[in-house]
Amino acid sequence: MTNYTQHLNSNQREKDRSDQVKNNAGGYVFQLSELDQLKRFLILGSVGGTYYVNERNLTRDNAKVITRMVKAGNANVVVDTIREISVSRRAPSNTEAIFALALTLVSSEGDDKRYAADAITDVCRTHSHLFEFASMLKGLGKKPGNGAIIQRGFRSWYDKKDASELCYQMVKYQSRYGWSNADILHCVRPKADDDAEEALFAWATEAEGWESQIDEHQDDLQRLHAKLRADVSGSPRETEKLIRENNLTREMVRPEHLKSPLVWDALLVAGRGMPMWAMLRNLGKMTEVGVIKPLSNGERLIAEKFEDKELVQKSGLHPFQILQAMSTYSGGQGFRGSLTWSPSQRIVDALDTAFEHSFDNVESTGNSTLLGLDVSGSMDGATLRNSSISAREASAAMAMITARTEPNHAFIGFTGSGRSNGFMRRDSGVERLKISPKWRINEVVRSIIGLPFGRTDCALPMIWAKENKIDVDTFVIYTDNETYAGNIHPYRALKDYRQARGIAAKLIVVGMTSTGFSIADPEDAGMLDVVGFDSSAPKIIADFSKGGF
Repeated sequence: MTNYTQHLNSNQREKDRSDQVKNNAGGYVFQLSELDQLKRFLILGSVGGTYYVNERNLTRDNAKVITRMVKAGNANVVVDTIREISVSRRAPSNTEAIFALALTLVSSEGDDKRYAADAITDVCRTHSHLFEFASMLKGLGKKPGNGAIIQRGFRSWYDKKDASELCYQMVKYQSRYGWSNADILHCVRPKADDDAEEALFAWATEAEGWESQIDEHQDDLQRLHAKLRADVSGSPRETEKLIRENNLTREMVRPEHLKSPLVWDALLVAGRGMPMWAMLRNLGKMTEVGVIKPLSNGERLIAEKFEDKELVQKSGLHPFQILQAMSTYSGGQGFRGSLTWSPSQRIVDALDTAFEHSFDNVESTGNSTLLGLDVSGSMDGATLRNSSISAREASAAMAMITARTEPNHAFIGFTGSGRSNGFMRRDSGVERLKISPKWRINEVVRSIIGLPFGRTDCALPMIWAKENKIDVDTFVIYTDNETYAGNIHPYRALKDYRQARGIAAKLIVVGMTSTGFSIADPEDAGMLDVVGFDSSAPKIIADFSKGGF
């Protein structure tokens, strides 16, 4: 008997509804709102591109969204979103926020431009950020000194800091991104609040008589005086003393002295101790020089800090920064291969603990949760933020947070192809993944690397649960939304599942790339889009699952 009803359903390469659009893989999905696409870009960026779109085109697509929102009169919404995500540190990097703010400033006029300029001090919290912002402006055809509004925005950065804080920032970050202290000061010409700031600006611009000016302000410019002594320090031991007495940072030390464990020991404990983000970034170097070694004070101190939940959450470390550091550090080699070391297992374990601590506290919903990991080829085609971590490896790490919170969970991997190497059944393209919530994050990531590639079919988790009569309260799918291979659209597969099982199941789509697409039906209150590697994502997932919004 011929089943004519099969001809009434659209496959994913056919438009099923008028509000669907074609994704980069040729499948029909839903267009994200411009605001949601902006959030995805700010959190995920476009570095490395995706399997289907190169970095250049992906960046241009996201830039067009920003300029369209500005031209449509929504510049304040753009600025507020940039500010909120940047200040709350929901994103792994501040670069996207800096770029988006620069583009908004250049694209807007009048009050909108002033509003964007006022956000500079919030988004550019360090002098390094300010240099990066200047570089972005230059790339967009502007400079810090172009126009009164832009100048005022830069000047306010200096105006809101006292001499001691300015000294720390300007001594630590003397130049970045092709800009120097002198370059910015010459363009912007900020007004010094007192003689100490006047002396600091004189040093930065090498104005005549700057030496005598800073000599008159030993207390306010303490770090500058110590840095100048460190520049001519004759030995690592002398530098060590300067670090301990003046709380100097790595950037204020002669590069050749950074080969000494004495210097690194001092950097670890000087003042209130090395900031955790700096510690994270220099784990390889500290291991290579011998500060981190079995049973050493350095190993113990660093491990204890990363194991301290309160310290991790106060530090503002982003989960992806920790995951990236753990991947690099456990591999024993720098990202560009210039440095090698023998990793400390205690430090690797401490980083795993820090990864979990870096998320907001998440309470179990008690719901049955199916975690579906898109393990198609496109999820391996995008690496995240200058790392070797693919989107599908990152999705596994993110899913682990939910798995550790929700006792009633199951993991599956899905792909549109039925190819198998022991993980996938040939008939369905879906298989239970043997992942334990007790595993370390790096173990989970390693297990995902070996999964087979295939085409993308994001309807499979719902189809599989329906066919196997599995009761699911919440489907959580980690994907790049480049679905195209299935015979039914994902949103329809969810509706079919609800009808067949009599469960008002919800679907949460965790987007792992900054494309403008989603498989979630915007008209269905039981479907939600979440940005992958948003530090608040696990809490949002839990709140939506239990009906919090």
